[in-house]
Amino acid sequence: MNTGWHFYKLVQGQKIREAMQEEFFSADVIHGAAEALVREGIQNSLDAAISKEGVRVSITIGELTTESDRSEVAPYLSGSWDHFAAPDNGLKLPPTRDEPCRFMAFEDFGTSGLTGDPAQYLPKSDVGNRFFYFFRVEGRSDKGEQDRGRWGIGKQVFPKASRAKCVFGYTIRIDDRRSLLMAQAILRAHYVDSRCYQDGWFGIKDQGEGVLPVEDSATQERFSKIFRLARTDEPGLSLVIPFLHDEIVPEEITAAVLRGYFFPILTGELQVTVKSEKNIVHLTSETLEQQLDCLDLSIRDEVRPLVTMAKWARDNRDASPELAAPLLDGALLWSEELVSEQIRGLVREKLQKRDNIGLRIPLMVRPRARGKPQRPSHFDVFFARDDKDTVGRPVYIREGIIVSDARGPRARGIRSIVVVDPGPLATLLGDSENPSHTQWQKDGSNFKEKYYYGPSYIKFVLDSVAEIVRISTQAEEEEDKSLLADIFSLPPSDDDEGVDQDEEETTAKKGKKIEIPTPPGNSRIRFTVHRVEGGFTVSPATALQSLPTRIRVKAAYDVRRGNAFSKYNTADFTLSELSVEVDGARIVSKQENMLVLEAEMQDFQATVKGFDHNRDVRVSVNIIRE
Repeated sequence: MNTGWHFYKLVQGQKIREAMQEEFFSADVIHGAAEALVREGIQNSLDAAISKEGVRVSITIGELTTESDRSEVAPYLSGSWDHFAAPDNGLKLPPTRDEPCRFMAFEDFGTSGLTGDPAQYLPKSDVGNRFFYFFRVEGRSDKGEQDRGRWGIGKQVFPKASRAKCVFGYTIRIDDRRSLLMAQAILRAHYVDSRCYQDGWFGIKDQGEGVLPVEDSATQERFSKIFRLARTDEPGLSLVIPFLHDEIVPEEITAAVLRGYFFPILTGELQVTVKSEKNIVHLTSETLEQQLDCLDLSIRDEVRPLVTMAKWARDNRDASPELAAPLLDGALLWSEELVSEQIRGLVREKLQKRDNIGLRIPLMVRPRARGKPQRPSHFDVFFARDDKDTVGRPVYIREGIIVSDARGPRARGIRSIVVVDPGPLATLLGDSENPSHTQWQKDGSNFKEKYYYGPSYIKFVLDSVAEIVRISTQAEEEEDKSLLADIFSLPPSDDDEGVDQDEEETTAKKGKKIEIPTPPGNSRIRFTVHRVEGGFTVSPATALQSLPTRIRVKAAYDVRRGNAFSKYNTADFTLSELSVEVDGARIVSKQENMLVLEAEMQDFQATVKGFDHNRDVRVSVNIIRE
């Protein structure tokens, strides 16, 4: 048998492909290569689960350092070295024969393995083949609507983690119990001995130009022993990444698991073990909180409150009161009719006591495809008052995956999670996700025109926490007017008589944190003014009606009597001389005491600093209507 590495020669007329799919996993919201590996690897494992008993994942980081180790590894790298060393092959720091081999083994158990015909080289309609789509296809997947992944490029994170852009796959399949070993290296077009090659495969050359996986038990057993695989005869997939990048370390792997998959671990759907030469960490529903204590302080402070709330949600979600379902006569919209008086009172009571509260929101999902009926679905929100949480942005979880860059409007002083379980709504949101599963995008190619009023579902879920809190706490009969100052509007004071009608009727003194309502005609849009050292910040308390939106901010030093804005004098200050910083918006103009912004994101924030520390500042915010 001709077992080893085989690289395909490029022939005249064949398109040269420079793989760029890995760049989808370089977003700022993904904390490096370790998190990309964890997010995509565990997602694939959960999709391949064979029962509701859950999935076990084992992640081992080791190093082969001795001469004996290198001798054992040599047969599995035979035929590759000239290609790894070739110029312009896309490897930034190619490995050499004599160096130690640092590696990762990523294994899952309780899964189906890479099923399908390993000799299939071309796509076939209506034929599922996980082996084919893992090793022989890029940018395309055979995953269905019930799976978490969609794009077929998440697997690129594995070769990306290797300095040789290489990944081995050893699988035992649930259906036929066959065990297969194969590898792939994704290189750019390069020359070896004056011939041009591109990608390579480790396996057995068939009678044509294809490469088939190795089924020899002795070769597989040696491979398992060398790379310390935990798999014996259980079905599933073991991936080995040789020449692992130095930045991927066990501590980052553990942090990524806790940050990205604490919810399925808490619910028992997932268990993860992280092994290294120095330590073994078991992450289960029983050990999760204990392992948080071993993390870096910043990560611990980020994750622990979410874990605490998720644990409460796990134990109480079935008892959550249910809101009314939105009407089906158009786009989904939040309205007061969805939240009954009883639930509003319950929300106010829980917020006052700083207790957790969970609510279920039912809805109908309406696909456009002919023959696909509308189907009932739901999602759950869990929140509590938390004065330490100044951000107030919900954490969104779809089928156990944290969609880390899904940004709903802030509800300051509220900690919250939004959970979407498997079902029609999870399918809709999954269709809208970008390849790295960090955002819900209304214009995505897998989503656009697939559902009636599809974008409104995304906005409805994103706005859920802020809208429920707004509807529940805006009642005039509420006794405690100090509850959640960000949510309540303060009545205008006597000093505000004579405010120009183009300005806000309510303004904020420096030192207070209040919400400012917009004028009639924009009654659903509110802004928060919050004191900072030497100035103030402005941000939306409820969703803007459209983007971009122009917003006018005026400031003036407070006065004993009369209107502070009409008594403004350029001798007091000019905004052009002060510090103005914006996030999610651009500055259109800043003249005298007026700042004009164009909001480009729903959660924009503007900060103005440089005022006299001994004087109070009044602030007015309003939408500029065309």
